[in-house]
Amino acid sequence: MAPGLGMILPLVLAVTVLGVAKFIHKLSPVDPIPVDFGPPATGDFWKPEFNLQNLEKIHVGEGPEDVVFDKQGRAYTGCADGWVKRIELDDSVTNFSFTGGRPAGLAIALDPEVMYLADSKLGLYEISLSDGTPHFIADEDDEGVPIGIADAVEIASDGVVYLTDATSKYKVDDHMLDVIEGRPNGRLLKYDPAKKTVTVVKKNLAFANGVALSTKEDFLLICETFRSRVMRLWLKGEKEGTLEVFLTGFPGYPDNVKYHDGKFFIGIIAQRDALTDWFFRSRVGTQLRRIVPFLPHSTLILGESAKRVGRLIVVSEEGQLLKKYEDPTGKAIHSITGGNRFGDYVYLNSLVADYIGRIKVT
Repeated sequence: MAPGLGMILPLVLAVTVLGVAKFIHKLSPVDPIPVDFGPPATGDFWKPEFNLQNLEKIHVGEGPEDVVFDKQGRAYTGCADGWVKRIELDDSVTNFSFTGGRPAGLAIALDPEVMYLADSKLGLYEISLSDGTPHFIADEDDEGVPIGIADAVEIASDGVVYLTDATSKYKVDDHMLDVIEGRPNGRLLKYDPAKKTVTVVKKNLAFANGVALSTKEDFLLICETFRSRVMRLWLKGEKEGTLEVFLTGFPGYPDNVKYHDGKFFIGIIAQRDALTDWFFRSRVGTQLRRIVPFLPHSTLILGESAKRVGRLIVVSEEGQLLKKYEDPTGKAIHSITGGNRFGDYVYLNSLVADYIGRIKVT
């Protein structure tokens, strides 16, 4: 080796690496920020339980993300094939309403009986429960800001519809870019059927997902999935307009939330791990996240690393942890987006299964 070459090569390598880093920094579609999920909760409540092993399965099609019930007790769920399916009382399944997008969150108003749908690709819909006809409402707010990912819906007693927009920056096919970025690009919107308006209730939410009203409708819960927490937004009283942490420190990522009889049912979509926590929290990990979109299958890199666990928790309106439905093996069901109580059963949804799970309440 020529004299001095041993010193030149590391310098050339360093300059090259720096140049590549600047190139990636400039071209990366994401602009990540550090995200600290906080330490995962511990204690007896979070010890593994195996109470979903005898889960009944109602096969409906791929990815039943949500489930709601009408007056007759029939269930509805949206699947990846663009159909909202109806489950009859005998558990037979029919294609009920077709949007051609990706039906996600559902909610039914009882008077008049009508269903609202958050289609993650197409926006907000109203669906006739008499014949399944979908009526498009909106794919943007009144100021012209597009709804990036319509995620979940909730209906107040006055008919107002609350809708979460997980991110106004990305579309559903690129949703993992929003996750990787970590910025609060989500929103809570409000649709007023009487005025035909879609307005912004709250901005700067981090992947705004499930939404549910309390008994008195004085507050609602919003799942910030990739902050690993549930937020509470006060709608009435002295704290009206205040957004505060309701629950945090989950060992996974809360997805959807449903209200039933004074309790909230929260689905945990995936399991947290130390490497992913570091990847989001540290300065080095934050910079490395700029590279992820350039890697093969980058949209799956985080999801595939997560341990497959099935978990649904039940909490009180005060935030007390009451019950946990769980399959630590993920064999009966995993990637649970949410659950709902109807009659003597709890119904569970999964983003990746082709069935809705059902288990009797004990």
